[in-house]
Amino acid sequence: MTNEKIKEVLLSLEKADIDFSVTQTGKASKKVNGLYRPATFEIFLHNKNFTTENELIYTAIHEYTHHLINCKQKKLGIEVKNGGKSHTTEFWAKFDDLLEKAVEAKIYTRERSKDLSVLIEEAKEIDREIVNLKKKLGKILSEIHEKSQEESIRFEDILSHDLNISKNTAEKCLKTKNIEENFGQDEMETVLKVKNSHTRQNIINGLKKGKTINQASVSIK
Repeated sequence: MTNEKIKEVLLSLEKADIDFSVTQTGKASKKVNGLYRPATFEIFLHNKNFTTENELIYTAIHEYTHHLINCKQKKLGIEVKNGGKSHTTEFWAKFDDLLEKAVEAKIYTRERSKDLSVLIEEAKEIDREIVNLKKKLGKILSEIHEKSQEESIRFEDILSHDLNISKNTAEKCLKTKNIEENFGQDEMETVLKVKNSHTRQNIINGLKKGKTINQASVSIK
């Protein structure tokens, strides 16, 4: 794939307000697969790091995301932080959006082998099982709290002395028991961070539709 073709592919995903260049270095790098220079709007790809065009496109989209964020910041007159190379929530959400477009356009594929798919499903099951255990713990802690009040015993003392559980962990488990959705750990953490019930529900709806954590978080802003 030529540099011109890569640029054409990136522009097909989303147009950029500022022109940019793509250069395949013809080298391998142990540190990074690619990099973006915001001052000169240059994307560099260490193409010797990749064995397939699919890997190359993934990194190209990553660096192009930096360019699009850089364009947006300049348009809004925002001072570019960290050379325009910060991996913020906004960055990851934009990157995920572009990857979705690339998959739909069959520019980037997410094919998984049977063996890999089995491992992925096993990991998801364990992740959700951990959350379900936290929900179960939250329900038991709630019962302990009620019983401790009946017996005029400080709940905090039970947490610290009898259970050796921090108040922060206990509060998370108590909140988790009220979320019905079958989420993984990081998904649940994202939901619990939001206090506003309407905003929280919007994030839950986004996650249920298959959006990434970053996409769901940014979409409500």
